[in-house]
Amino acid sequence: MNVSMKTHRLGVYVAIPFLAVALAACGKETKQASGVQQRLPEVEVVEIHLQNLPWKETYPARVEGVRSAEIRSRVGGIIVKRSYVEGSFVKEGDELFKIDPVPFEIALEKAQADHASALAREKQAGADFARIDKLFASGSVSDKQHDDAVAAYDLAKAATMAAHAALRQAEVNLGYTSVSAPFSGVTGKETMTEGNLVSSADILTVVTQLDPIYVLFSLPEGDPAFRQLFAKGSRHKEGSTAMTLFTRSGSAYGRPGQVNFAETGVDPQTGSVRMRAEFPNNLGELLPGQVVRLAFADLKLEPCAVIPADAVIMSPMGAIVYTVDAENKVAPRPVQLGPVLKEGQLVTGGLAEGDRVIITSLIRLKPGDAVVPRSAGRAAAAPSSNGTAETPAASK
Repeated sequence: MNVSMKTHRLGVYVAIPFLAVALAACGKETKQASGVQQRLPEVEVVEIHLQNLPWKETYPARVEGVRSAEIRSRVGGIIVKRSYVEGSFVKEGDELFKIDPVPFEIALEKAQADHASALAREKQAGADFARIDKLFASGSVSDKQHDDAVAAYDLAKAATMAAHAALRQAEVNLGYTSVSAPFSGVTGKETMTEGNLVSSADILTVVTQLDPIYVLFSLPEGDPAFRQLFAKGSRHKEGSTAMTLFTRSGSAYGRPGQVNFAETGVDPQTGSVRMRAEFPNNLGELLPGQVVRLAFADLKLEPCAVIPADAVIMSPMGAIVYTVDAENKVAPRPVQLGPVLKEGQLVTGGLAEGDRVIITSLIRLKPGDAVVPRSAGRAAAAPSSNGTAETPAASK
């Protein structure tokens, strides 16, 4: 081996330790540099401010007449006259149809004759009883004759009562030949015309009361207004159930209504409570069968908050949000949700005034992580030496 080759190998042997030392030093510097550059994750938060929000959610509803009656004839006969214009307003007691009265007039005359005959027989039996009773007192007639006179008189009085009842029935039947409106309202189309033979089973028309008018709707059990409305005594407070009606075109009905009925339980098939509101309708603008929408006019929810919808995490245990606690660590919080509004997700329970809810970087966080919170749209607070965030004022 020549000298030049030895010198070269010696140089290599000497260089290796220096290279190892250099690599170790470089690794140490890298670790120190990474330690200096390691930062806590920054997250945006929104501070919770609870408020009593007015509840303006609308509900599908259907208009229904306050009263609707199927008009039938109470006696059989031939219709001889229709006395109303179809679709017109009629007052209570107005005649709608006329049934041929002649057979009932004849029946009334016969009942009157029978009643008169019964009165005459009663009078005769009374006179006979009076004479026999005097003779019986003097012992001139037997007990049987006296008893027969008493019985004949009693039977005559009973026959008079029956004849009187038949007379009243004939009078009532004659009155039933005039079919009248049971209450004020709007008439429907006739179903039986003049000349038809009708019975009590036949429907002649329908009368519907339109002023005031009912509007039926359902309130879901999970709706934010449900708990508010059915809280102890709340629906009995003045103004708590005032309603506003919106027509299919979206325009508001000019007159307010009021809830006047609510079922006592939740329908297990729909999970909602059936309710009814009453609206004035003196101009006839609302008609039965119309589909409209209703909203509570003056209902305010219990203190609640609105947060960005993306801040909500759906877990196996339900909805949660990540909050930042006093030590600037991630703390999960179960919440109760309302519907999504145009302003964001309504939270009806689980949050308190001043809570800080994380709205960014949720996928990278887990409970207990230290974070640097900053209000949405503001610069992040500077981290302190112990890993917690300091506000600019505190750092001064």
